[in-house]
Amino acid sequence: MGFIPEVYPEYEWIPWKFANLPKVQLVSTRPTEHSRGWPRSHDIIIWRIIFALIFLIQGFWDDMGNQKAYMSWLSAKLGRPEGQPDAWYDVSREQFIWNDGGTLLKRYDGSFYRLFTKLYPDKDWYPWLFKKIPTGLWKQKENQRKFLDWLAKKVGVAKSEDWYKVTTDLVVESGGSQLLAEYNSFAALLTAVYAQEFLPWKFRKLPNDFWMKLENRKVYIEWLKKKLKLLSTDSLKRKDLLENDGVGLLGAFGGSLAKVLHSLDSANSSPKKKYTWDSLEEQKDFVDALGKTLGVQGDVAHWYTSAPYLVPVMSL
Repeated sequence: MGFIPEVYPEYEWIPWKFANLPKVQLVSTRPTEHSRGWPRSHDIIIWRIIFALIFLIQGFWDDMGNQKAYMSWLSAKLGRPEGQPDAWYDVSREQFIWNDGGTLLKRYDGSFYRLFTKLYPDKDWYPWLFKKIPTGLWKQKENQRKFLDWLAKKVGVAKSEDWYKVTTDLVVESGGSQLLAEYNSFAALLTAVYAQEFLPWKFRKLPNDFWMKLENRKVYIEWLKKKLKLLSTDSLKRKDLLENDGVGLLGAFGGSLAKVLHSLDSANSSPKKKYTWDSLEEQKDFVDALGKTLGVQGDVAHWYTSAPYLVPVMSL
């Protein structure tokens, strides 16, 4: 950029559009009357030397004033209110690059969250609402807690039991998809962050394969026994599951309590053998093993009441 703006002061120069940015933005570089009597051409040379020296000391984007000036200009160009969070969450990296701000963004490791919190610290910025979240964001428990507290306020969670009304779909839509991926379930996330137990079967929606996992079935039955003060599963009744969030478990086994209890025996768990399906013998072998797991033995008509969607899951 150098002395050019001084030669053509009638133009409104935009410093970040120059191919080689100056390292600092000076208020004025025009030679004055007090320049020791040197000709103007000498003054220009001296100022260019000063520019070159200063450029080596401090970068253009190191100056916060330059960063704020750029954001003010970009806000006007894109038609977005400057410093207003809701107006910037959907901004893209390309919009910065196309408008000569790629180097500025790079100074913040490509993180919009770091950029905006630095320039507008008086605003509440939520990193999970940006298109690209900061690397390692969800590794910190503090950020997990901030997200859940924010989500609770957003959806009206006033007490712990209210979390059971929140679906994983809502968590994903609110920017928490990558956070959920850090845990086996939403219940596990809440338990870890709030240090209190959340029961997964009390949520409105469970993962499709939740009841397919032996450990989940065992934990639920043990919880139910404890709640009903039963010494063994022999005293369990079908209505006990229906009245205590076990409808999905019963449904997974064709509505049969006997099949549910039968599946709790590790010896009756999903067959360990891997099948290639090359022969009818292997196919029959698999179906027999699956039938034993589900408690379907003897009359083949019992298969009509068994959950058909168990087959693809248990064949893995």
